[in-house]
Amino acid sequence: MSPSKLKIAYAGKSELWLHMAVLLVLVVATYFHSLENGFNIDDAQLVKNNTAVHGFTVANIRQMFTTVSNGLEYLPVRDITYALDFTVFGPNPSGFHFSNLIYYFIACAALYLFLRRMFVRWSIPGGTALLAVSLYALHPMHVESVAGIAQRKDLVSGLLFFLSLHQFLLYKEQGNVVRYITSFLLFLLALFGKATVISLPFLILTLDFFADDFRETFDRKLLRASPYVAASTLYSIIQSRIFAANDVLINAFDSTFFERLATAAEAVFFYLKMLVVPYPLFIYRTFDIERQPLGLVAIASFVGTALLLWLAFRFRSRNPLLSFCIFWFLITLVPVVGLVPSGTIVADRYLFLPSASYCVAASYGVFKISDLPKGRIIAVSFVLLLVSSYFWISFQRIPDWKDSLTLFHANIRQGSRDPFHYWIVGRAYYNRGNYNEAFGYFEVAKKLHSPYATDYAVLKAYYFIKKDDVATAVAWLESINRPDKLDILDVAYLYGVVAAINGDTVKSREYYDRALEGKTQLRIFSRHDVNRAVGLLGGLQ
Repeated sequence: MSPSKLKIAYAGKSELWLHMAVLLVLVVATYFHSLENGFNIDDAQLVKNNTAVHGFTVANIRQMFTTVSNGLEYLPVRDITYALDFTVFGPNPSGFHFSNLIYYFIACAALYLFLRRMFVRWSIPGGTALLAVSLYALHPMHVESVAGIAQRKDLVSGLLFFLSLHQFLLYKEQGNVVRYITSFLLFLLALFGKATVISLPFLILTLDFFADDFRETFDRKLLRASPYVAASTLYSIIQSRIFAANDVLINAFDSTFFERLATAAEAVFFYLKMLVVPYPLFIYRTFDIERQPLGLVAIASFVGTALLLWLAFRFRSRNPLLSFCIFWFLITLVPVVGLVPSGTIVADRYLFLPSASYCVAASYGVFKISDLPKGRIIAVSFVLLLVSSYFWISFQRIPDWKDSLTLFHANIRQGSRDPFHYWIVGRAYYNRGNYNEAFGYFEVAKKLHSPYATDYAVLKAYYFIKKDDVATAVAWLESINRPDKLDILDVAYLYGVVAAINGDTVKSREYYDRALEGKTQLRIFSRHDVNRAVGLLGGLQ
């Protein structure tokens, strides 16, 4: 479509503002009661106890960009938004939840602007873009990203991701290099908001094909995407070095490349299922590494993924929108399906970017159905079903995020028999000092999955250490019947604590060093706990 025709197509500013108002109403109506929720899960470590975000100062910003101030993640752009909130609202969680709503609305608006311009190229009405983003705004798989303060990284990076795509599309239309530079800078900021946006260069390359009707040479398109690839590489190097300098350990599943490849193919269809039927919603999901890369499930997943790619290539000229949706879905899933070694293989929040492709495909299906004889009734019924069900599931899910205990209890309430869900409920009670309730849930977890006996013994030992009953604590540590138990950070750390209490600083330091070398973590304690204990030990000496 020529630039003059595009300009005419975008002339309806009143429609644009009306659509923005609809999106604002949907976001507020769905998420307004998240303002009643408090801090949750990692919020204490990321916000409450992280002094680097307690005020918007040059010193704090320097610390965000040069250290892992929270001990978990290197996301300085996300952390800057925390510092702004702390400056305005102080330690009030309602202020942080309010900001999440604002960022989510702006992200939805940015996605709408991008889709509106893309749809014009294919002569699809602007109302279809509104429907796509409405489904996106209501989709239950986004509740974790919006209701969780710790997951603001999804909102901030997603907002910058969509704006970068929009600016790139404007550059394609106008040939204005300022638009290209703006797109690149927005992507650079998005990287420092969350690394999963690293898929954008490949989406840029795909967009380059669909935005110019395949007229340009591949070399020219590749050259245009190369600065984005270079920025991604540079960011990965910076992040790795900062993690190493701050002694941050990245937990990852022990697996071969082919096992991760098989797991990734299976995860693609798990995510497809969750997009179509977003229930039940769990804060943590069990999804094991596929240890049989040539097993039936893995082969079926490979074939299914290959079929999706074939369809994308097959229909790239006849139906570029659906083809682009398939490419978007698969490309944005690459960083989050287990190909990259990680401690979490699947999570609801990982669909924040890929889900846009599903919402676009669904809205386009409604658009095509409405053109059929009596298709308008079917289309309207389908839209009402999706909108009402998505709204209700999301609306009902938000109170689960009141605090860690309500969130973890929700897993069990929805029928989970995953032992990990019982274990984390126990941990929530344990952290609150409700030890009877805690060990009741730990018992269930241990019965469902015997390896939790090690976790149970460690938590029992720590409980008795806090009660100054060192002898019983040691008895629990000795009850761990594993030859590699001192290779577990948490076990070696507690042996070090016991030795320090008994005044044996030499032995204590040996155990702490063993803990820092630990190949396994139960995630009851962390390397930061060990390093803090080493520092205290140095003070005693």
